[in-house]
Amino acid sequence: MEPRARASLVILASSLSGAELAERLGVRGDRQWDQGSPTRDGSPIAQKWSGWEMHSRQSREAPAIKHLRDVMARSSNLAATIRDLTREHAVERVSFWLHLDSPTSGLSLEPELLTQIAAIGSLEIDIYS
Repeated sequence: MEPRARASLVILASSLSGAELAERLGVRGDRQWDQGSPTRDGSPIAQKWSGWEMHSRQSREAPAIKHLRDVMARSSNLAATIRDLTREHAVERVSFWLHLDSPTSGLSLEPELLTQIAAIGSLEIDIYS
């Protein structure tokens, strides 16, 4: 199996709706949802927070690092606004998510990229086999 990856920036809030997050950020994002809405179509499980998400536009077959760099580049102009929302306690969590479909794919994160990520939020890595 060829390694497959995807990355996204996810912002979660309890005091703002998904639309309000998008409005404050000035970007619609690739996905947004409201607190209490189903986690998936037809699911009885409700979202704990409202959210806004921006996905990597790289092919799933692209190296994981390209996915992270793509999301970082797309969100770099949002960093100050995200920090403001965090300081205002308007958001619960800001995370960059990296999903890897194979534990055999290696990953190396340069200090500069880690610094950029840390200036905005945390890095969450999910590995699926």
